[in-house]
Order: sequence, then structure tokens, then C-alpha cells
Amino acid sequence: MALAAIYFIGGKITLSFATLAGYITPVWPVSGVALAALLLWGRRLAPGIFLGAWQPRPRPQPRLKGRLAEVMLMAGLIIASRMESLGEPNRIQVAKDTYEYLGDRFIFEARGLVDVKGKGLINTYWLVSQVKP
Repeated sequence: MALAAIYFIGGKITLSFATLAGYITPVWPVSGVALAALLLWGRRLAPGIFLGAWQPRPRPQPRLKGRLAEVMLMAGLIIASRMESLGEPNRIQVAKDTYEYLGDRFIFEARGLVDVKGKGLINTYWLVSQVKP
């Protein structure tokens, strides 16, 4: 039962650091604790791991803010992927918003309009180099 409690509490703590959608976390340290316990004390502790792993799972709940963030992230990744496919090898292409945001720290070369599927014509720039201090 102690291992189940450790796994459960560790899982809840780890889920509090979840990034996207409330259940995606880059690490799950309690799996290492469970593996170490199995290696040290054998398979007889497997039921404790099962019980401890059963409850930390997040419950489905409507989260508009989280869903909106997921949709925006996916849209951004799709646009970035399409822009990358329209680029050239060993060159970094950025959109106008990025150009305006980084314009004082980097040197850019105007590329012109690029037709990005699903977005239309986007004014793009090539990243040339960083501004020397």
C-alpha cells in the first residue's frame, strides 16, 4: 500500500505541472520509482503500482481555454510546416509579424509574397544574421 500511495501522490504532483490540455507532461518520475521498486522487491509489488496508477489520471472536463490553446498551437504548427516546405535549404524564412518583432536584433532580407495553403499570400523574409553589438 505504501508504494500505491507514493505512486498516487507523485502522479498528482507531476500532473500539476502538465502543460497542454492538463494531462501532457514532459516527465513522469513515478514510473522510475515503480520500476526501481519492481527491480528491488519483485513482481509482488505490481498490484500496488496498478492501484497507485489508477487514480492520478485526469478526469475529462470541458476546458474551453485549454482547447482553444490546443487549436491555436496546431494551427501554428501547420502554418510553420507549410512555410518550411516552401522555403529553401539552409535558410530561415519568417513571416512579417516575426520580422517586425525581431527586426532590431537581426538582419533580414525581403523575400516577398509566398502563397501558403490555408493562409493565402504571406509577406516573408529571410533571416540573414544577428545584429552585431
